[in-house]
Amino acid sequence: MDDTSAEWRGSVERRLAALEKDVAIILSNYATREDLARLESKLIRWFFATATALALAAFTAGKYLP
Repeated sequence: MDDTSAEWRGSVERRLAALEKDVAIILSNYATREDLARLESKLIRWFFATATALALAAFTAGKYLP
């Protein structure tokens, strides 16, 4: 009974260690509020830059096309 109990305990400990490692990896990959704020800022700047470039292209095309 002690051998099977020791095997079982060792198996549980190995599986628990693997689970703890997996959870640590998952937690390290979460996005923080700062990450989301930086991304939002970049997206807003990209949107306005793209909108400005497209508006400039449209006005330029309208000026030179009949």
